[in-house]
Amino acid sequence: MELQGNKSHWHEGYQIPHNDKIYQTSMLPSFPSLVEPLTKLGITVWNACPTSKLDCFPKCTIEQSLLK
Repeated sequence: MELQGNKSHWHEGYQIPHNDKIYQTSMLPSFPSLVEPLTKLGITVWNACPTSKLDCFPKCTIEQSLLK
């Protein structure tokens, strides 16, 4: 959930360069609205990306996520 240099994805295939503002203004503000409905369904979301700007879900390492 952030640009790293000029890359927005870990894989190829996007022809149009992304602008970091899309994360700040469109994507990141939308995720907190998912916390309550997911919690009510008994779903826990873990964020295993150490550099992610998404902070509404608890963070863990990728190794920890495999144990969850």
